[in-house]
Amino acid sequence: MRRRMSKRDFLGAVHQVVNGDARVRALLRALRRTPVITYQEETTPMTVEEFMTYAQKEAMEEPLSTNNALRDTGSSAAKLNAQGTSTEVDIIPIECRPCTNNGPEGKARALFGVFDNDEPQITLCTNRLHSAEDIREGLAHELTHTFDYCVRKFDFRQCNKLACSEIRAAREAECAGVWPEFFRRLCSKRKAKSATSNMFPNKAARAVDSAFEACYKDCQPA
Repeated sequence: MRRRMSKRDFLGAVHQVVNGDARVRALLRALRRTPVITYQEETTPMTVEEFMTYAQKEAMEEPLSTNNALRDTGSSAAKLNAQGTSTEVDIIPIECRPCTNNGPEGKARALFGVFDNDEPQITLCTNRLHSAEDIREGLAHELTHTFDYCVRKFDFRQCNKLACSEIRAAREAECAGVWPEFFRRLCSKRKAKSATSNMFPNKAARAVDSAFEACYKDCQPA
């Protein structure tokens, strides 16, 4: 069993990825949301209702802001501008916590969910992500889903839309370092079929095969 990262090391790795990984930064810029990072020692499992919401829906030049505490539970956080006037900043909560082995969390390393007010949230499983590279894969994967849902308005109730997003997410995350390209394509297709089958066990393989060429070439945001 791989050693679990300390809170300090885990949060440090998250900040490193958010501020240093080109793909993660590109996705956050395209989303026009500021990441707000929280860390919990105890497990707060995603409910079936929250997971089903995911299943059904599933120009920043400076280093991205990554606050460690979230005081506002809504989609925006209060911030003072240069004139001292309160403004609203769209956020993307990134919750770091242990994940359970039961229910919708299963053996997932990270999750994308849509909760109150139709707002997205990413969960990073602190008991399953053991390195900065693991965290990079988790963030790149779930931010791709977030982009497809929030910006491109993918309806994840449709098998073909979920399949397309899973192809794109696998290419940018788990399969990003696979080389040569032939094996990266195989990796992306295999991962996408496995992920899509969680929601559409009887349709996933055909949907991924049908969407693969177009979605694998789709690199938005450029």
